[in-house]
Amino acid sequence: MAAETSKDLSMIEQSMVPELTRRGRRSRLALVEAAKRVFGSDGFLNARVLDIATEAGLSHGSFYTYFESKEEIFREVIDAVKVDMTRPVSTATAQEDPYETVLRTNEQYVAGYRRNAALMATFEEVCTFNREMAQYRASIREEYIARNSRAIRRWQALGLADASLDPRYAAIALGAMVDRFVYIWLVLGEELDEKVALETLTRLWIQGLGLKAPTGAGSAAVPASQRRAPGQKRSSRKGESDGK
Repeated sequence: MAAETSKDLSMIEQSMVPELTRRGRRSRLALVEAAKRVFGSDGFLNARVLDIATEAGLSHGSFYTYFESKEEIFREVIDAVKVDMTRPVSTATAQEDPYETVLRTNEQYVAGYRRNAALMATFEEVCTFNREMAQYRASIREEYIARNSRAIRRWQALGLADASLDPRYAAIALGAMVDRFVYIWLVLGEELDEKVALETLTRLWIQGLGLKAPTGAGSAAVPASQRRAPGQKRSSRKGESDGK
């Protein structure tokens, strides 16, 4: 996956700065990769240009050959994260079945978020005090909303989804649910079973639109009657109490 990310970054930086020499492109890419590590470990406010340059194996002054500020390189880092997290679902099954479409999309989003969790946490931090980054965050969210709205309209036209729902409002609500859920899970550290988490998110998405989940979907969920309170031990045999 690191190789794919490097390829994405290379495509971005070559399209933005075609006048750079091959050596210059390598140095610029090294700075972006270094910035990912520094921002991920130190956050935005504590990260320094000197730290990024040092991590890249370059001098402090070399940084300004390629970027004007810490804010500029951070934006490019987030551009690369966006590319990594928005690869389209393209399987034939996903195109035909709403449940599979949502499940595969959620799986992809969670996998991409996990790869970039530290940077996503930093991105959320920066958006609280940097207006430009907050607007960029809104533009990324709008892309998700537009894509999901189109899918909802298509399912409504096919008679699959609740036609009384406003597609845009539904897309905003369901997208926010997934986004916040994954943030609590992968950034704040809520301990969740991945299969149960993904199936739960998908069922809520599907049922919220009035769609039907296929038979057996959600079978990974643990019935309430079988759940144990924190610290409670499992009985070794049916009818045998703990500790006996």
